[in-house]
Amino acid sequence: MNADRSQDPRRSAFLSFVIFFVLYEVLTSLCSALMLTVEESGRWKSLSDWMITNPSEVLAFRTAVCLILSAVPVLPAGLRCIRAYEDEALSSVRGTYIGRESSQYLQRGALFILLSVFASLFLNIFFALTGMTAWDSASGTVASLQTGAGLIVSISVYGILSPLCEEMVFRGIVFTAYSRSGFGASSNESVFRDAGTGMGINGMTPVDSKKSRSPFKNMRVSAFLEGAFISSLLFAFYHGLAVQGVYAFLMGMLFCAAFACTHSFAAVFLMHAADNITSIVMSQVGRFASVCTPVWLCTFAALCVVTAGTVVMSYGRK
Repeated sequence: MNADRSQDPRRSAFLSFVIFFVLYEVLTSLCSALMLTVEESGRWKSLSDWMITNPSEVLAFRTAVCLILSAVPVLPAGLRCIRAYEDEALSSVRGTYIGRESSQYLQRGALFILLSVFASLFLNIFFALTGMTAWDSASGTVASLQTGAGLIVSISVYGILSPLCEEMVFRGIVFTAYSRSGFGASSNESVFRDAGTGMGINGMTPVDSKKSRSPFKNMRVSAFLEGAFISSLLFAFYHGLAVQGVYAFLMGMLFCAAFACTHSFAAVFLMHAADNITSIVMSQVGRFASVCTPVWLCTFAALCVVTAGTVVMSYGRK
């Protein structure tokens, strides 16, 4: 059984997603039923009154508990997948100019974080201006509850804990399982050849330095697209709501691209956290409404293009 799983990491990754998703849904339902029982019993009146008058805090507490309990069973698999992906990706370009200076990774990671924030703001403004947010009233209700729990609570739960658990599952497990086949010379599309030197993956080394200058660091594009599409689709399904699902899919594709380019789970987590924290802060200080204009929409679109272009050009430097 263990041998079968090791030969088919995709099945194990999908199983990890199912475990996480089902546990989260079941625990959420159980917590909701328990809270409803407390409210109707009348035995704990002070607790019941607090729950009724503080729905945002109750939602944050429920979300935190359910996320932690759902992520614990898949945590060992997540850590193994992330470590293997980062090691395998970096070993595939060892000896080339890529990765010589850690400052390059820091600079590119910072650029990806900026790109993620700009893209997040662009999509949120676009959804608001086109009426999609108003059409999906459930999405607006959930967003209001999430940002109404107080700045510290909202950032802790939705800005740190939620991105950490979600990135571990969707990028750390699902994306890596479906995209790792793109490393090495496992297919005709590979850019590797067997040099017999023992360096890189399975004795593979880049054919030439020009091909190794890809942002995807010698990963087959087809493998990346497969992993990115499937993980982002599951990410959208997990969010459920129509507008949030579209938003999650598009941002998920960006997170996958960043993971493939930087080989850093920390960078992807920080991107997701920065997006959520920016939205929380802007909503709580009442600044989001002021930027919901066509001018700001075009501004963030331009910033996305400039930042993405800077990232791409950074991989062409020697």
